[in-house]
Amino acid sequence: MILASFLVWTGAGWGYWVGPPLSLEKLAADADVIFKGTVISSETVQDDWFKPCTGFVARETKFTVISVIKGAPAGGALAASVCVSRRR
Repeated sequence: MILASFLVWTGAGWGYWVGPPLSLEKLAADADVIFKGTVISSETVQDDWFKPCTGFVARETKFTVISVIKGAPAGGALAASVCVSRRR
């Protein structure tokens, strides 16, 4: 009981439920593009697509494409935006 109280008090007990993981086959079937690449930059960005959420920021990562497994990416580089926790 004391440990549980300590975890909640320190914030270590904060979290949220995450659903079951998707299989690799499901992820591959749903993906428009699958590629092998190298990260060339990663930075915090203002992205209107992501609604503001306390404790999270939008980040954009740019890749140089080495090989394409599925789909047809435009050009030799791709960018992906995700919303990540500020805690790291």
